[in-house]
Amino acid sequence: QDYYANGNRELNRDYQQDCHLTYAMENETHTVITFSRKLHTCDSQDRNITEGTMRVIWAYHPEDGGSIDPKYHGSNRGSKSIRLLNPVKANDIPPQTPYFDLQNQNVSVPHYTDTTYWCQIFKMPVFHQKHHIIKV
Repeated sequence: QDYYANGNRELNRDYQQDCHLTYAMENETHTVITFSRKLHTCDSQDRNITEGTMRVIWAYHPEDGGSIDPKYHGSNRGSKSIRLLNPVKANDIPPQTPYFDLQNQNVSVPHYTDTTYWCQIFKMPVFHQKHHIIKV
């Protein structure tokens, strides 16, 4: 079923059911689901699916919920930023393409914050003709 979370992170059943389960499989180690949904549902409880990076959140309870509302997930939850449309493929760049790495050295990322911003200036290699950045 189609649900949404309100500002208090409480789960509510969406009155306009826009997600349609097309496949489900479960074994001892994995649960796989496939669903379909319009990119733009005109439902205020849904987010439009766009070409950009989307934040996908997930949660599960170890027991099947059946036809009742989902049970609280506890710590079984997570999120990931992904491109749902036209994802970047690892093999899009030819192997002979020249490259260079820019890496911060000896940076400690604090464990007590969700986001850390780190600014550093790098000297670029000298180029004698026009070049294009094709991946970051």
